[in-house]
Amino acid sequence: MAKQLYFVFTILALSGAASCAQDPPYFFMSGTDSDSDSDSDSDSDSDTDSDSDTDSDTDADSDTDSDGDAGIDCDDPITGPLDIVQVGNAIASEDLAFDGDGNVVGSDDSSLFKSPYSGDPVFWVANTNFRAGLRALPTGDIVYCNDQAGSIVRVDADTGTRTTVMTGLSYPNGITVGQNGLVYFSEHNAGRVWRLNPYTGESLLLVSGMTNPNGVTFNEDYTALYIGEFCGSGDVYRLPIDEDGEPGEIEVFAENVGSGCLDGIGVDACGYVYICDYGCEGSWDDSCVYRISPEGIVEPDPLIRPSWQQYLPNFDWGTGAGGWDAKSIYFAGGWDHHVFEVYVGVSGKPRVYP
Repeated sequence: MAKQLYFVFTILALSGAASCAQDPPYFFMSGTDSDSDSDSDSDSDSDTDSDSDTDSDTDADSDTDSDGDAGIDCDDPITGPLDIVQVGNAIASEDLAFDGDGNVVGSDDSSLFKSPYSGDPVFWVANTNFRAGLRALPTGDIVYCNDQAGSIVRVDADTGTRTTVMTGLSYPNGITVGQNGLVYFSEHNAGRVWRLNPYTGESLLLVSGMTNPNGVTFNEDYTALYIGEFCGSGDVYRLPIDEDGEPGEIEVFAENVGSGCLDGIGVDACGYVYICDYGCEGSWDDSCVYRISPEGIVEPDPLIRPSWQQYLPNFDWGTGAGGWDAKSIYFAGGWDHHVFEVYVGVSGKPRVYP
């Protein structure tokens, strides 16, 4: 069902590079760091990132069974509708990520916190002030889309120091990380999708001409990027990505999904796509989650449907560490800053970190 679309593919030279002097970690492509952007954050950190962590831990699902995950029958996935339960006092607003210590990293829209599965959140970084995508890098550093400032920011895992990597964007929103450590994100209001080296600031415009691209994620073997549009066509697109991070030709993967206001997106170890619908069944600001087969067939009914009105913008699978179950999905709770858990019986695709 590859209806070809001919969006504009354009290479953009360095734009708003990071203010860090260190060499990028070994897994990034080579590039000249012409950093000139200083850390404009009001924190007192001097932004002298010295993270020498060369953590090559991919912690990927190394199962070799044909089902993609031990004990899982990919031909007979769990059926819905599945309800959600709140996880203790954990904090996350628009998105969340897992660190290497068994915590969820999330925002309350003003600061970053680290939350254990059981127990109270720990304050981490002040004055972050954003409401958009957030993910962990292979180094353990955190990267997020600052939608208010129009920038991409990296946070050092050890010091909490923030580095602005790219600026001048119009509502950067969804974000994901490839196996080579490069960042892929949507520029919602400009209709564009980018690739970015979060250490050198080197960027590449992958797609333009979309209608409010929102959630972005890789497929199960990291050979293609899925992109959903927020209140646009209601379609999910597939963009092939080669081993060097270069894009192919974009195509429609799945059509007419839910209300058409598509938000966060993720992929399990079997290749099924899960996508949040912001206006589930016509009810605005009331999310549910649809599942799409690896062949692009959308299940007619939501897989995950809270029994109350709840905004669920983004999610990720648990790591299996610290109580975060590897076969459960964890949702950022939107306006109320909670974290919710749903057991889906299958782990997420092999993860870059932790």
